[in-house]
Amino acid sequence: IAEGAEYTEHWAFREVVRPDVPQLDADFVRNPIDQFVLAQLQEHGLQPSAPAENTTLIRRVSLDLTGLPPALDQLDAFLADETPDAYERMVDQLLASPHYGERWGRHWLDHARYADTNGYTIDGERSIWPYRDWVIQAFNDDMAFDQFTIEQLAGDLLPAATSSQLIATGFHRNTLVNQEGGTDAEQFRNEAVVDRVNTTGAVWLGLTIGCAQCHSHKYDPISQQDYYQLFAFFNQCRDVNSVSPTLRLPSAEQTEELKKLDADSAELRQELAAVQQELQSEGLADAELAALNAQKASIEERQKALAEERKKVDRSVPVTMIMADVDQPRETHVLIRGDFLRHGDLVQADFPAALNRVGSVEPANKNADAETQRKTRLDLAKWLVDRRNPLTARVLVNRIWARYFGQGLVETENDFGFQGTPPTHPELLDWLAAEFVRSGWSLKQLHRLIMTSTTWRQSAATDNETVMAEGILLARKRLLRLDAETIRDRMLAASGQLDRTLHGPPLPIKEDDTGQVIVDGSQTRRSMYIQWRRSRPVAMLQAFDAPVMETNCELRTQSTVATQSLILLNGEFILAQADRLAARAAAEAVSLPAERLATLPVIPGPLGSDWQYGFGDVDATGGQVASFTKLAHFDGSRWQMGPVLPDPQFGYVFLNATGGHPDAPGRAVIRRWTAPAAGSVMIGGTLSHGSPNGDGVRGRIYSSREGIFGEWTAFNAPAPTGCGPIRVEAGDTLDFVTDCRDHHTSDSFNWPVTLTVQCDDGTKRSIASQTEFRGPPEVDESLPEQIVRAWQLALCREPTDDELQLAVQFAADQILTLHQSGVTLPENRTAHRQALVSLCQSLLGCNEFLYVD
Repeated sequence: IAEGAEYTEHWAFREVVRPDVPQLDADFVRNPIDQFVLAQLQEHGLQPSAPAENTTLIRRVSLDLTGLPPALDQLDAFLADETPDAYERMVDQLLASPHYGERWGRHWLDHARYADTNGYTIDGERSIWPYRDWVIQAFNDDMAFDQFTIEQLAGDLLPAATSSQLIATGFHRNTLVNQEGGTDAEQFRNEAVVDRVNTTGAVWLGLTIGCAQCHSHKYDPISQQDYYQLFAFFNQCRDVNSVSPTLRLPSAEQTEELKKLDADSAELRQELAAVQQELQSEGLADAELAALNAQKASIEERQKALAEERKKVDRSVPVTMIMADVDQPRETHVLIRGDFLRHGDLVQADFPAALNRVGSVEPANKNADAETQRKTRLDLAKWLVDRRNPLTARVLVNRIWARYFGQGLVETENDFGFQGTPPTHPELLDWLAAEFVRSGWSLKQLHRLIMTSTTWRQSAATDNETVMAEGILLARKRLLRLDAETIRDRMLAASGQLDRTLHGPPLPIKEDDTGQVIVDGSQTRRSMYIQWRRSRPVAMLQAFDAPVMETNCELRTQSTVATQSLILLNGEFILAQADRLAARAAAEAVSLPAERLATLPVIPGPLGSDWQYGFGDVDATGGQVASFTKLAHFDGSRWQMGPVLPDPQFGYVFLNATGGHPDAPGRAVIRRWTAPAAGSVMIGGTLSHGSPNGDGVRGRIYSSREGIFGEWTAFNAPAPTGCGPIRVEAGDTLDFVTDCRDHHTSDSFNWPVTLTVQCDDGTKRSIASQTEFRGPPEVDESLPEQIVRAWQLALCREPTDDELQLAVQFAADQILTLHQSGVTLPENRTAHRQALVSLCQSLLGCNEFLYVD
């Protein structure tokens, strides 16, 4: 260059100039964003994708703007609204939601490296959550980004700074504090200053300024002197590897309580002074002296109690870490090789020379004496948001764009320097940056501009081979996985457990029995209110790439690892939400049309529903059961006709899990099994009569299709009762009939049987009468309706006919497997509810739930 080579200034360091919008006449165009995008697509011979369907759109808008799925009534209202501006009004409604601030505040807290602990080995707790709440409120209030910047970087330096502006300075109090013994406070103070310089450069300038800490930047025009001139802005901060300075934030109630306690304390001091003065009087009688001393002791006790009460209230007052400068400015030197003990040239606070297009900036303290005039953090903040600064607006709109499209217009959103990638749509980037500043730095207007574009409303579906090019050139919407917090919050929303309360202290965490970090206590608040502990991140959030926050996070990774699957399969939180989603779906299920139900697979009845328990008589001539009357009363362990045994009318007739008792002739007890499918049955079992009294019992097996298959008697001894194979069709019955012989004295018997069923479809099933013995079944005929409701709650749409077929078949198979396995279910849970819980868990872990299309 010195010898005459042409030097072209780097695109990112040029001042933003608003470009002309391409004038294209196409249905695709809704706003200028679409003009720029369509021009690029046409240049590359690509066509934009069709718009996403409305159900997908509202789900996408809601998750992107609030981090929560749309409520079903909100979804229904939008789908039913046929007015031309229905979509735009929905966007405005969600931008006005208080949950917008939570969603986009969480993105900003990544940049702020927000955490509720100090870091390093001890990682003690700190109180800085009011800063988190300030960020949420600032987004909800649509605070102009220039003011948002100034208050965070230099709120304490503003004239008559408010408590809110002081809280905002918590941005740069999110640095680590080393509480270990024997540490050098000055070393860690310098490390905090370095972190503030690097974070400021990354967040607002999109540059790897940290590369210039030890030497001038190898690629970008940031010299080591530039670095330490920026260092000088933060070198005046008062904190020295400590939590202080802090700001107390008493509520109105706490303020009144403290005032009252102080007034009561002042009154007691006056009383005590009066008593002490009387005690100094001469000539006091012994009785008077004793009374005054007792009064003095009483006042002192009341003072002590009052002091304890004041301490208690004092401790309850929230405190937050804030920024403040030292009274006497520190000198700043270039640190040789970045070593805080090796001082080089003295420098003054100033901006990087290659980026300083703002011109001469008057110091914020310009009216002070010439000797004390120096640039402060307030000057730095104003320089960053000056309209002529080439980077801040570009970097910010690029970050917002990346959150929506999965990649910024500049892919390397944390590096706008020479090593970064050039923008795919440079004119669009500059137009957005210029428009953002023109709008008064309004983030909500920027969101609305992007979300109302056709570009953003495109479908994510693709079936051609130019997937990568289409994604980069914005010919379709990218499929993006939800971030960790949104996955957890969406599960809570689906199950109906989400506590939508805003703000407040962080929720404590703990280790469970396996060593995994979980929320301690109620797990229903939004994830951003969980304590962010640097050394102990919450296991589920960490698995889905939530940052640890040892440094600021400019871009989260999007991994796909086995740990995520394990958590979705076995995590206590996911299992609990699946259970609650199932309960909610069961409570809210709505009837399906009979014709749709008729097309669905048959769901097995409750365990034991293939069995009936009754009594009757046998037609010995015809070889069939002549009558069958169901036993009407279940006492918790056996079926009988009424609450009293013997029954006044039917005597000792009863059946239990292993056997029972017949009554007089004509009142044989009958255990009836109904075949659920066609096949052949082998029967095994033993008829036992244990009493030496009476004359024993007779057992017979009857098939409704083929008549009697076996007859046995037992008296004070067992009798094997194996037989088969017996051919059955679906609906056929096998009756296990036990009656008395000549009389029914001492006719208690045991006859547990095992049926081995070989179905015609190739499946084999073993059925034990003792295991399947049940009281009245909990009839649940609405499982398909419950599945539909669970689908709506989890995925914000109804299942298609094919999906419902598969889901009902899944549930039927689950129920059958549970029946056959004999597995013990949780208390008060039927196989039908367990199948629904399993389906709900599948819904909460499926790609459609975890990704936004």
